[in-house]
Amino acid sequence: MKKSVKVSFLQKCFASGGGTTSVATGSNMASKPDPFYDLIMDESLAKNEWPEAKMAEACSKEKKSLMAQAMSKELFEKYKDHKSALAGWTIARAINTGVMYPG
Repeated sequence: MKKSVKVSFLQKCFASGGGTTSVATGSNMASKPDPFYDLIMDESLAKNEWPEAKMAEACSKEKKSLMAQAMSKELFEKYKDHKSALAGWTIARAINTGVMYPG
């Protein structure tokens, strides 16, 4: 039951449009990024790739974030080229916080 609700939510958010979003990673910024203002993306997610090492680390912890519990490589691959209808977010940007700060 929970899984079907999760997939329905993802399908609704990422159902329209395709493409990718280009964003700067912390290493690409000219000066030190401001965590309260700048979008700091995981390097794999900025390239629209599954962050294998960080997800393995997040999933191995006793207490997992909601993102680590719900997101799988299969879901990521399915939705990685779609943008949300309202804000143009990709699934990579949506899970970025959970990848950057697991637990």
